[in-house]
Amino acid sequence: MENTVRSVGATRLGIGICTSIICLAVACTEGVNSEYDREKSCFTEESVKTLPWLKPVLENFEKPKGGGYRLILRVYREEYFVVIANPLVSSPMSYIFNCEGKTISDLGIGYDEFYDGSEFVAEIACVKPL
Repeated sequence: MENTVRSVGATRLGIGICTSIICLAVACTEGVNSEYDREKSCFTEESVKTLPWLKPVLENFEKPKGGGYRLILRVYREEYFVVIANPLVSSPMSYIFNCEGKTISDLGIGYDEFYDGSEFVAEIACVKPL
């Protein structure tokens, strides 16, 4: 009986820790690089809601149990990219797009190469999990 109680307690503790980590991973933050020029970017708070190739991708994360998302704008080799950050995706490089909707893998850019060579610009949207 005592082992069962410990097992249930450990399970609850594990679930609590995992939930906290997921919540922190999707936590919305305010951050903007002071050099961010909205006129040069194809991604803005307004445009991401209407881009025909991006809208269905975001709608999947807005569904119940979709995990929510953060849209982070980064610059890589003088080109803007939007990163859809979600703690539940198994292939994060599949959710990094340029202005035409091509992923970094479509462009032959590796995930580590992208992050090593890119710079944070701004968080342009955040949808918390349902």
